[in-house]
Amino acid sequence: MNSGTIKIWLQKNKSRKIVNTYFATGLSLVSGIVTLVFTFFLTYFVVWLASSGFLSIYELFFETKLKLGSSYLLVISGVFMVMLVIQYLRMDSWSWGRYSKDEFDIDPRLESDIRQLVPVVDILEHSGNGAKAIADILVAGPRLLLGSITSLKEISNINRIEIDKCSEAIYLIYSRTNYMSYEEFCAAGYGKQLQQLKRIDGVCFLKVGLLLSDELRIELNNLK
Repeated sequence: MNSGTIKIWLQKNKSRKIVNTYFATGLSLVSGIVTLVFTFFLTYFVVWLASSGFLSIYELFFETKLKLGSSYLLVISGVFMVMLVIQYLRMDSWSWGRYSKDEFDIDPRLESDIRQLVPVVDILEHSGNGAKAIADILVAGPRLLLGSITSLKEISNINRIEIDKCSEAIYLIYSRTNYMSYEEFCAAGYGKQLQQLKRIDGVCFLKVGLLLSDELRIELNNLK
């Protein structure tokens, strides 16, 4: 096997990755729009229920009817949707789906009795996680929609992969039984390809240098 064989493989890999990313972008875009529309109507329904309760209480105490037009409900729902987008932009991406496992300090002698008398204690024990889970669900729409924009940027990065130079760089790493240091790699004239290689699955960036994963080596070994 030589760099020419890897070049053919890399071209196919690049084309496949672009197609898959386009598909993921379209799916994320459509899912985001549908989720946002559903969230908007759900918000509108909740606001309508809350306003109906408020108007009933107002009429009960002041004996006068107060009208709140649908335009106000739409504005309130719209403001809530904008706040969801802002909340998502403020969220740390690493916190998505991560929940605390800390528990309240309950006397072991009373713990079993408490759980029998109050089954909901398991929920209250991690009440913060429940609120975070609801927040994660609510920002799913903005996450999917804005995620499609990120996918489009990724397509641009994939298109920057230089097939000729990257295939030579991969062959150089492949020819080593151990990792290849960054200094040696850059000295060989492939420093500009470091960012491009990050878009190729199986190229591992270690602290000390570059290495191909076992899966990628097996795949390259099977090339003819």
